[in-house]
Amino acid sequence: MKAALKILILLVIIGLPVLTFGQGGAIVNAQNGDASAVLDLSNNTAKKAFLPPRVALTTLADKVNPIVSPAAGLIVYNIGTTQLPGYYIFDNGVWSLMATRENSVVNAIFTKTISETKTISTTYSNITG
Repeated sequence: MKAALKILILLVIIGLPVLTFGQGGAIVNAQNGDASAVLDLSNNTAKKAFLPPRVALTTLADKVNPIVSPAAGLIVYNIGTTQLPGYYIFDNGVWSLMATRENSVVNAIFTKTISETKTISTTYSNITG
């Protein structure tokens, strides 16, 4: 009976912190984490940053490789060669490249390469002066 009581007390002592630990988010290098965050990296005294998982995406609709059943909102960094490198977010069953300065629509408009030779002529009329 004493042995069973000792084991029960030991299990309570070990199990109680595990149960209470799951109530809050993880705080890294912060005094007080933000209450709305599961992971708070805001106080960066160590001068380090978050590094998302690096994966090789083969298709944008891939739900098995590199991550099985990805959750909506999952963020990865693609290092593969079949898709553009960069940050991708999983939403509505597909991986979408997150916009950056290099791959934005505005940048694509200004960096469009013209592959034809054209002559542009301008005619001015009714010029006084």
